[in-house]
Amino acid sequence: MRQFAAYVLLQWKRCAKIFLRSILIFGGILLLVFLLLFGMKYYFEKNDISLVKVGIVIPKEEGMTKFATDYISSMDSVKSICSFEYMDLEEAKKEYKEGDLQAVIVLPEDFYHDVQVGINPPAVLYFPENPSFSGKIFKEMILSGVSFLQIAESSVYAAIDTAYTYGSQMEISDIGNQVALVYANKIFDREKMFEEKVVSPIGEIKMSQFYYLAGMVILLSFSGLLFACMYTVNNKAVDYKLKVNGLGIVKSFISKIIVMTPFIYIFGLILYLAGKIIFEKTKIPLLDNYTNYPLMLFLVSITLAIYFHILYSLSKDGKIGKVVIIIFNIIGALCGGLIIPSAYLSDWVEVISNIIPMKYWLMMLGGGM
Repeated sequence: MRQFAAYVLLQWKRCAKIFLRSILIFGGILLLVFLLLFGMKYYFEKNDISLVKVGIVIPKEEGMTKFATDYISSMDSVKSICSFEYMDLEEAKKEYKEGDLQAVIVLPEDFYHDVQVGINPPAVLYFPENPSFSGKIFKEMILSGVSFLQIAESSVYAAIDTAYTYGSQMEISDIGNQVALVYANKIFDREKMFEEKVVSPIGEIKMSQFYYLAGMVILLSFSGLLFACMYTVNNKAVDYKLKVNGLGIVKSFISKIIVMTPFIYIFGLILYLAGKIIFEKTKIPLLDNYTNYPLMLFLVSITLAIYFHILYSLSKDGKIGKVVIIIFNIIGALCGGLIIPSAYLSDWVEVISNIIPMKYWLMMLGGGM
């Protein structure tokens, strides 16, 4: 037993030096990646991927038109793409030329009334010839809105033409309002056609949680490269000597699992705490509050240690074992649904996914997902 404890302590010391050096290198790389991602996020938000600022020019007496515009701007599908700002024509043109506005919409006088009575008043849209990515999305939204308006107008104009030909108990000016209200109610009723249930290929967790946990599994699976020192050719002589002295295959296996598990677990805890800190600072959901991560990490750490020992033992050399682990981890990440969810992969890939352990590590950390 004393020999077993001495062997475990010796291997701990060897792995601890490599582990600390690796953590420092990993921390530096992670910091560089974070700065790169933050810089890219800042660049895209400032230059392209941002809300389109739109100037709206509406005559002051057009209260109904402004009411309709306010309602449209409050819709989630609209306010996620652009923001409206009311102003007069000269101010809108000035800010558009200076680049403060990405688009300007000018609605003429009596716009709402003219639409209702069958006159098709033109609205003027100021829009750049080569818009940004957000501008292109805004353009598609405008085209969709025009399509909706054209369908509504066709119904209104058809009803007005019928009233002019055959007469109507309702005033012509009121027909447009009535048809428009019926059409709007039908549009809103479309939401009742669907159940409020989302079927996701990643289960109940959010996309940010899925990829953070997948990243944890990938990083933990590559932590096995740190333990190659226990499987070198020189270390085999020590293992053989210990085997002669009574430390057999089973005890050697247990000793290596005992050595590897704490380092894997500590690395997992670092990633777990990093996720908690990121959530507190950014409110991006990365971890599930209902999962006992310390316990799940411990179970994952033990199985990872067994996984590393099997691959190193089959390779019979630490250097070859590193290559084998890298290959297995890449195959596991691709086929195990860590990069692309398994639901999107072929059936034969699903068979591989059910054999390799990456899928189950992800499920353990995801609370079953």
